[in-house]
Amino acid sequence: MRLKGMTEAAVAKELGIKDIGRLKVWMRKYKQQGEFGLVDTRGRR
Repeated sequence: MRLKGMTEAAVAKELGIKDIGRLKVWMRKYKQQGEFGLVDTRGRR
């Protein structure tokens, strides 16, 4: 959505994300690592 031109606030509202900062972190990870950057690796070795 963000890559298609929606504002951060509009994306957050549509997805029910209350913390826009979290959305910014996800966008940065996606830009750096692609889809792999969004995979939850917590608790895995």
